[in-house]
Amino acid sequence: MVNSRSAHLERKRKAKQDKIGSDCVILAYDYLIGEGTKKDYSKALKWFLKGAELKYGSAEFALGEFYEKNEDYLYYRSIK
Repeated sequence: MVNSRSAHLERKRKAKQDKIGSDCVILAYDYLIGEGTKKDYSKALKWFLKGAELKYGSAEFALGEFYEKNEDYLYYRSIK
């Protein structure tokens, strides 16, 4: 059985190397919920954006949800 940390690292490698939108979204959710890594909204946003740049529809949808649900985080980030 693969632990969540090694699965996270494998998804990160594939997302960087293969540039597959679905891997970007899964990796973004890993960072968003802290699966196999620490929660990190800025990294989640980065990977949602990469998936959307690859024209992956689910990434575009997830990016919209991220913006809608994390307005406070985005506002704080913009005034930093």
